[in-house]
Amino acid sequence: MACFDVPGDAVLANDGSTLLLVTGQLRLKQRLITGFNTIAGSYRYNRNVGFPWFSGLLDRGSEQSLTAEMQKFILEQPEVVRIRRFKLDVNRNTRRAAIEFDIQTTDDETLELTAPLPLVATT
Repeated sequence: MACFDVPGDAVLANDGSTLLLVTGQLRLKQRLITGFNTIAGSYRYNRNVGFPWFSGLLDRGSEQSLTAEMQKFILEQPEVVRIRRFKLDVNRNTRRAAIEFDIQTTDDETLELTAPLPLVATT
């Protein structure tokens, strides 16, 4: 049984059986990836987790609306001070998207994330 005596998020290691505790930037990265991969209100144990993909964002078809909501979601994280760079690439022909951003954190570090949507965690 794992016992954690410091704040952090539990995460499974790449081997799929080892439970680790992530803190700092890894914790924030995991929260952002999980948030963008979860439809808001769909996680039965915490209805506040997730991104509002189906609250009209996709129906409007506006990349500006989607970009604004994604930036808002990132800035709502307590460790985020500001977004230094943000890029959303949407390919309507292939129906795929990718996100890239750099954010400044409260510990004055920069977190960079580049991934397809839905986001896939990489360490």
